[in-house]
Amino acid sequence: MKRLSLFLSAVFTIAMLVSCNNGTPQNAQGSWIDNYLATADLSMKPPSATSTPPITVSGPFGENVEEHPDLISRVVLPQDYYSKEVLDNQLKTSYSLINKRDWKTATRELLEYLRHKPDDVEASFLLSVAFGGDGDLAREEKMLARTLELRPEHPFANYNLGCCRMARGQDVEALAAFDRALRRSPSLLGAICNKARIAMKWNMFEPAFELLSIAAGLAPEDDRILNDLGICAERTGRIDAAVAFYARALSVTPNSGEILDNYSGCLATAGMIGSAMDVISKWQEVEPKSWRPLYRLACLYCRLGNIGRAADMYTQAVAFGFADTDWAAADPDLAPLFTARPELLEVSKND
Repeated sequence: MKRLSLFLSAVFTIAMLVSCNNGTPQNAQGSWIDNYLATADLSMKPPSATSTPPITVSGPFGENVEEHPDLISRVVLPQDYYSKEVLDNQLKTSYSLINKRDWKTATRELLEYLRHKPDDVEASFLLSVAFGGDGDLAREEKMLARTLELRPEHPFANYNLGCCRMARGQDVEALAAFDRALRRSPSLLGAICNKARIAMKWNMFEPAFELLSIAAGLAPEDDRILNDLGICAERTGRIDAAVAFYARALSVTPNSGEILDNYSGCLATAGMIGSAMDVISKWQEVEPKSWRPLYRLACLYCRLGNIGRAADMYTQAVAFGFADTDWAAADPDLAPLFTARPELLEVSKND
């Protein structure tokens, strides 16, 4: 059975900063920060506003974990990032509002602060966080750029900027930002993981494996890291290691359909058909309306020579929504089924 797995790598540096003109702080709508962000009327879009297009993938398995924009690690604000001495009282108030997820009030407070102190690095960074939390991604990016103009080595501004670029599929720029973040904070877990995910997306599984091994040392019970290590191990021929990583990931998150999918496929690759079927049974409990476990069972029954059961599983998969006849016809695991029952391909097309 064909299995989809895309994911991350990196080892280069690209310089990318948005330069902004400094201005004299003013107390009105014509202040530098308001002109920069077009915030005199917050309903206005900033001049460089851009939308984030959805990330699309091919193949019948649709979205892969590696392509889920919602799963891209993002730092909103690191816990205990600021000591009590770092911020003045007004910024402490804004910081507290952000921790309470009161994005709009925090935005208003920070805008007022920056009207008087437009070159304050942490106020600029906090404002980027507030905009990001409120879903104003264009202004979030502008304030990240402003933060990095004021302090190019700011690790979390670089990291968040990398996440913005990664979500838009701008992987080269994302890698450069993650590298800048890691130069200042070498143990920044999200940056390490996202570099690995880009490497996996580029089918560079060996460097991804090395990055994820570092990440696992920092977060040994992270199911996503363990799952991705399983993918990389499998794609680099370390099948026994892949089985072990998937098993560990599943012990952390027993009801993950994604991990059950990967684990059962890896067991099948290892020739452990009975164990794979046991995992698929659990997968069906977790995702009872999914066609995916049924499709995999059809493949496994073909490998066992049980064409009748394979036909039953494939027919059920079609009933549950599988419709990619071209994919099925090209799947070598299902070749015995369609040789014996060619009409099943027509059933898929008609449905």
